[in-house]
Amino acid sequence: MTIVVFDDWKSYIHVLVGIVTWFFPLLLFIYITYEVVEYLYKKRKGRESFKQFVGDFIEFYIGYYMGRGLELIWCNINNFLANVR
Repeated sequence: MTIVVFDDWKSYIHVLVGIVTWFFPLLLFIYITYEVVEYLYKKRKGRESFKQFVGDFIEFYIGYYMGRGLELIWCNINNFLANVR
């Protein structure tokens, strides 16, 4: 099974939502609910495959871990600046 990742411009929205979700965890529930409803709706109309559905989650988690990385970078910069003073 080939998973489709970054198949259209909306894929970058999944990444951005993932980044924001790291800082606002409630969005995780909202995102998962949205993706399941979207998949069920589009599957019935034949516009989305299971591969694309899984790809959307991979894109989301790429963004989620990018958010984690941003937090680590920010914390390390703050710790460094606090020790310099």
